[in-house]
Amino acid sequence: MIKAVLFDIGGTLIAEVTKREIYEIYDMILRGHGVNRSRKAIALAHRRMERKYLEDERVVFDNFWVRFNTDFLQDLGVDGNVAELAEAIDREWWSHAKTELCPDVLPVLSALKARGLKLGIITNGLESDIKRIFQKVGFPELFDIKVGADTFQCAKPNPTIFQFTLKKLGVNPSEALFVGDSENADYEGARKAGLKALLVERRQKLGGNNAGKISNLQELFQHL
Repeated sequence: MIKAVLFDIGGTLIAEVTKREIYEIYDMILRGHGVNRSRKAIALAHRRMERKYLEDERVVFDNFWVRFNTDFLQDLGVDGNVAELAEAIDREWWSHAKTELCPDVLPVLSALKARGLKLGIITNGLESDIKRIFQKVGFPELFDIKVGADTFQCAKPNPTIFQFTLKKLGVNPSEALFVGDSENADYEGARKAGLKALLVERRQKLGGNNAGKISNLQELFQHL
């Protein structure tokens, strides 16, 4: 019997921020601080930083995004006070990002809570990112636990992040369902940790073998 339902955030609870939108945000912030670089240069530098920092789920440390942005700026060849600008990017990021709850989120969360299920978040963002997202969208406090990559110093698909979260909730892996939009980090990561998993594919019409896939959160009730 399912006792807890856990969720990813980006692309699952809030609308996904595309790569193009990420590069646009960097461009806006940089221009606001007098730094002009082509969108192509920004994209290439950001991809190099993703390979360096984001593809290894063990790379988590204090001031993660500030250090990420510092290396990003140095890769772009930015002169001057790079450390100050890196902090400004981190500080201003969420004021530029479009952050909207998907329309099915609040009804589904409220219904799950009414059933007495424990609710949680596991994201590869940081705890500070979770806090900023919740503040921006006015998210009600429906969750029993909110876990970022810095909470247990590991990230999805590392099974440790799922296992530690469930231990905090007092729930066995076989009693938990995880819902996310990444096949590797969310779906496979959760399954390898012993959880039941669903992959939400909001932008696609599901066809063929749909085992473990849903097109909206309302469909998860069929899997409880």
